Amino acid sequence: MKRLLPIALAAFLPHSGFAVTGDKAEFKKIAEDVYAFVGKRNDANALVVVTAQGVVLIDTGWRKRFRERSGALADVNPIDTVLSFREGMTLHLGGKTIELIYVDDPYNPGDIAVWLPQSGVMHAGFVGYIDRHPDIRPDYSHGITAGMLKQLEVLSALQPKVMVPAHGSLGGAKDLHALTDYLLSARKKVRAMMAKGLPLEAIIKDFHMNEYRGWDRENHFEWLAETLHRELRGEGPQIVAISDKEVKGTIVQVEDEGRRLVVKPQSGGDLRLRITADTDIDGAANDRSQLKAGMKLTAKYQVPEGFNAALGYDVTEILVEQ
Repeated sequence: MKRLLPIALAAFLPHSGFAVTGDKAEFKKIAEDVYAFVGKRNDANALVVVTAQGVVLIDTGWRKRFRERSGALADVNPIDTVLSFREGMTLHLGGKTIELIYVDDPYNPGDIAVWLPQSGVMHAGFVGYIDRHPDIRPDYSHGITAGMLKQLEVLSALQPKVMVPAHGSLGGAKDLHALTDYLLSARKKVRAMMAKGLPLEAIIKDFHMNEYRGWDRENHFEWLAETLHRELRGEGPQIVAISDKEVKGTIVQVEDEGRRLVVKPQSGGDLRLRITADTDIDGAANDRSQLKAGMKLTAKYQVPEGFNAALGYDVTEILVEQ
């Protein structure tokens, strides 16, 4: 079985960077009985379908990660009942048809799209990038371009009128086509450099997507180039040893609404950390947007062997002192 589906249809998905969406979350009606919860500053989006038998919530987000949702979800446990399926499932609830779509991808086995054929609305999940360079990594933890292209082919064929991405502003079918063109172009560039015999170091250095200038997350280029090189050579995911470490210190710089921190440890040089959607945050700050310079913290983070720390190390837990 490829997907375990909570009855609340919760799909917990990845994060973003610049303020493509506003500083406050929005709740928008996008079709009859269909609403989108658009997260602040590219936090995760949710989709709500009102039926005669109740309300269906798609992509709840974690309670500790999205504190503004905690009240509404106080009495909701999305794993009370679990359904599983292989390729797809169609639900008929209170006069509404909800189609769940899974496109087989061994490196992204938990991601589904939700399609509402009556209104032409889609929650596209992982491939719902809009004006953002994909977060693709050599360990394939965020999938590979071949898998994304398979998903995009299936989802684009449905021609959604409104596409709710995992993160960012609402879009449509044109955005699915735009990402398809992007991925094909990126693959072509890396393949051409490989054909010239360039080593990986040169490919990483020379790779760019300048024709998409203005898209969010240009700092993903190095990872994207290295992943494409590995993928096009037919290699499996990069396997690296990971060390768990802890730091006590003071925040000296905050970037992207708390997504990236520079911390001054009690001893040693400055340390760059990434606060992800999976980071468990406790203490004086309720979420990463409340992290400020001058706060003292204790953070547990992971250091992959040979990792390029330019983007910072991923934090698993953070305790911010009063």
